[in-house]
Amino acid sequence: MATTSDPSVSFDETDTRHDEIYSTIEQGINELGDSVDAAQVSEEFQE
Repeated sequence: MATTSDPSVSFDETDTRHDEIYSTIEQGINELGDSVDAAQVSEEFQE
């Protein structure tokens, strides 16, 4: 995933970049939620 500071970047490229960033953040949040759920049901947490 390359980044660019080229001011000639088109709006289409900017929209695609935004979607990639949003997707990456959303995936991270979902993984974090899954980890928290798993930790809450663990025996160690229950004790």
